[in-house]
Amino acid sequence: MVKLEITKVILTRGDDWALVNYRTTDGHGTCGGQFGCNANQLVPGQFYRGALTMKRTRNGDKKCAFKGVPVSRTSHAFKAALNQQGISYMDRTVIFSHMKPFDNLLKALKYRKSAELMNIPKVGRKKLARLYAAFDAVEAELNMSMELSKTLPKLHAYLNEKQLAAMLKWHGDSMATLVKSVVTDPWRIMYDSEYDSFTYELTKRSDFLKATTSRSRMHMVREAAADLKLLASDPRAKRCQAIHTVKEYMTKTGNYWMPISVFLSKMARIEPNWPIVSHDGHVTLAKYADIECFLEKSFGRIQTDYRQPEWNVPAPDVQLDETQRQAVVKACQEPLFILLGGAGVGKTSVCKHIVKSLRGLVVCAAPTGKAAQRLAEVTGVAAFTVHRLAYMSETAPMPSTLLLDEQSMQEPEILAMLLKKRDFNKIIFVGDTAQLTSVGPGQFMKDICESTIPKIELTKIYRSGPTSFIATNGQKVRNGITQLDTSPESFVVRRYITDDDIVEESKAIYEATGTMPMVLCNTNAEICSLNVRLRHICNPLGAKPHSDPVNMDYANKDWRYPKWCFGVGDSVINITNKYIDVLNNDGQPTGKELQVANGEIGIVTRATGFSVTVQFDRIVTFNINEEEFLRPAYALTVNKAQGSEYPTVIVKSSSTWGDKRERFYTAITRARDKCIVYEVRSSNTDCIRASPARRKTYLMKR
Repeated sequence: MVKLEITKVILTRGDDWALVNYRTTDGHGTCGGQFGCNANQLVPGQFYRGALTMKRTRNGDKKCAFKGVPVSRTSHAFKAALNQQGISYMDRTVIFSHMKPFDNLLKALKYRKSAELMNIPKVGRKKLARLYAAFDAVEAELNMSMELSKTLPKLHAYLNEKQLAAMLKWHGDSMATLVKSVVTDPWRIMYDSEYDSFTYELTKRSDFLKATTSRSRMHMVREAAADLKLLASDPRAKRCQAIHTVKEYMTKTGNYWMPISVFLSKMARIEPNWPIVSHDGHVTLAKYADIECFLEKSFGRIQTDYRQPEWNVPAPDVQLDETQRQAVVKACQEPLFILLGGAGVGKTSVCKHIVKSLRGLVVCAAPTGKAAQRLAEVTGVAAFTVHRLAYMSETAPMPSTLLLDEQSMQEPEILAMLLKKRDFNKIIFVGDTAQLTSVGPGQFMKDICESTIPKIELTKIYRSGPTSFIATNGQKVRNGITQLDTSPESFVVRRYITDDDIVEESKAIYEATGTMPMVLCNTNAEICSLNVRLRHICNPLGAKPHSDPVNMDYANKDWRYPKWCFGVGDSVINITNKYIDVLNNDGQPTGKELQVANGEIGIVTRATGFSVTVQFDRIVTFNINEEEFLRPAYALTVNKAQGSEYPTVIVKSSSTWGDKRERFYTAITRARDKCIVYEVRSSNTDCIRASPARRKTYLMKR
């Protein structure tokens, strides 16, 4: 740890990065980094404590980087206010040197001790007025900051402005309530009551969770515990550890339920005040047990209260085989129905005829924006992401029949959010159990398929021909068969050497067809360099309008997209649900509405400065300097592509993929006309030999 003083602010970038000149007791220099405060509030004379490290740049040079926090947030805020009033660095130095300790300066300003303040060298009446103006501007902030710093100095020093503001909002904008809450149980910073029961309403704590990370919250807990001289053996810490143990298991396995023997090997016992529920030799957090119970009750209510809507039997001349026709009839008759099938068996065609038979009185939804968009194109009725439906106004009119596609990706929690807000008379689930499961915990589709809900599985493949092997190879992968059929027209397997091969293949396809293939990889690290090179093929920046450069996707101490500019015509993907406030007639926020969902792909229509406008199913503008939403979409991870279909797909296949067979199957079946696999070979077995991942819940089985 080193203590440094800023002597000059050279430039700032975004909210939290700056390049400065500094000095320490050992010397001086230039460094860039994060200072634990808003970069716009950095001024010469402020002191910080943190780590100075030397990093190597891309061209081989060394640069000095800093990461730390203000030594005193009260003096930090006041120096920034003085700077805004035009009081220079030298004058600020004299003022702080003359009035020690800092509390004496604040008392003199608070009680307007003008004579005492004018004894400071170079402080006359005009400068005194500026001193008072600076103090008045930040008095409320200083008072709150001092109240926190007296009781919890280490926590106070760690919190940055955004975190402190979000923490205050969580506690009703009352510093006294915040301090009392932390003193009562500092481990509530990490896990408060969000896992005690199922609830989806936005709360004040949700803003705090967005402003922090799991790592930063744990750091806050450690600092607060140190302030209060509490030990890790404290019973309150054990509650936090118990929640964390189950959450880590869920993240690692995807299962809602953890074997109780595994839990007890880590925690020894279960206390009654912990939000832990046990069932059939397993434990989970109370929230997730509640979600399963809620879904079971919701499905039971639909079956009990079912009123069959009017519907039309498909005409005899409709092109449906006997199983498909039976599926349409069952979907129209049953309150709950599951339509299953692999790639190319006609699930989409059946969905179209289900909607037609129900006279279009159906609302369609899918877990991703692209899947919802495709569903709308096929059925001819409105389709949304499940997330967007859940956040729509409850007064918005909506049919009582819900058709849900791509249910292998469905997170139980998101569906529960929707069903808690809206009542449906009928729900039709459509999916493929061989595809990747949801990113979040729970394996909804496989669980309901093992329940008593009526279901029909389509098995006859139609999306194929004498030389088209995409769908038939998909079926082989589903069944664990490793010998795949190939043809130059539809399915090609090549050995991966370097990304150059993928780029050249993409270029040849683009020059021949005028359309870029979609390149699918396993990780974000793989797609980042490909996105740069693929964009250069079909949409180079040149002289076209583009945004200012921004750094995106920080990982492994580097930016995956350094100085990226979004250009008009760029294909982009939104990577985080983006919400807007819903305002009442007085302009006051009354809730949130989903503006654009995670996974939606659009085209940049305008780019200037840090403002980028994108055409999705609606036009959305992003501030790329402040918001972490957009990424290029010339290459995608398989997870982000699930639910989509592209004319030509290039798959970078690897035996190190996590879900292996499920992931490979999902990747190749994104192709409509042609799939080109570049196989990354290793000493391990081929990527399609491994068994699919299995996630455990008890939904519909109790």
